[in-house]
Amino acid sequence: MSKKNISGKTEKPTPEDSGRPTSDKNERATRANNRRQKMELRTTDNRGRVSLGTEFAHKPITIKRLSKGRVELSVCEAVPIEQAWLLKNKEALNLLEKGLEQARNGETAQDPTVGEDFSWLDDVEEDEDGETVEDNMDASS
Repeated sequence: MSKKNISGKTEKPTPEDSGRPTSDKNERATRANNRRQKMELRTTDNRGRVSLGTEFAHKPITIKRLSKGRVELSVCEAVPIEQAWLLKNKEALNLLEKGLEQARNGETAQDPTVGEDFSWLDDVEEDEDGETVEDNMDASS
């Protein structure tokens, strides 16, 4: 079965179209890459917009202007500015990843307060806000 490409020319069927198995590893990889890079013809509306379909709905997209008339769209993840420092600081990111891996493996530090005597806290009076009564007296003077 023949197919027509965007320019209207008839293309020869490929082995995957005919269902025949192929043995050449590079040929299979090339065909898989071509399927991923499927070209579609879309028309912009009067405001220059193009619908990408529901697959891309509500996803952040970067637009890279390659040359006159050519753009590349990529789905991306937006990182809040308050968290971007971590991605830029490789040492901090490596330490975080190491700590998460240690936590997954149950490698946690011992609680430094284990065995300490906190019985003196029983004598501390607190108000309804959790502040000590002594702190409230200092604040009022």
